[in-house]
Amino acid sequence: MTQMVVAEFDAASAADAAVRDLEAAQIPSAVIRRYVNADPDERIMPTGSDGGHHGGRPFVSVSVDMIHVDAVAGILNQHGPLDVR
Repeated sequence: MTQMVVAEFDAASAADAAVRDLEAAQIPSAVIRRYVNADPDERIMPTGSDGGHHGGRPFVSVSVDMIHVDAVAGILNQHGPLDVR
């Protein structure tokens, strides 16, 4: 069974670093999404070094098996997210 873990960041650089660490931990990039909107199903706006100010704060979502949720949340938490759910 899969679960989505979503983290909201204050800065694009923190979200980018979290994505890099997830990929370094062998989390497939196909299950990692980086976006600016609170709802990943809404229009996705790419973020860059602008801090993600084109529509809100940057988010990273990861869809993983339940047994990997704690590990993914731990990686995301290392980058100072505002919220992880």
